[in-house]
Amino acid sequence: MGIFDEAKAASLLNLPEDRILAALVPVGYPDEEPAAPRRKPVEDLLSFQS
Repeated sequence: MGIFDEAKAASLLNLPEDRILAALVPVGYPDEEPAAPRRKPVEDLLSFQS
């Protein structure tokens, strides 16, 4: 994850002052299974010209 509150995350992780937090990697399982997004019809995505 590239966008996070670096100061707050460093505080929560008790990082020493001489260290910086470069990235966060979320690990775990989601609370719920999200529904798949609706797909666009093929006709909207492809065109054929002869």
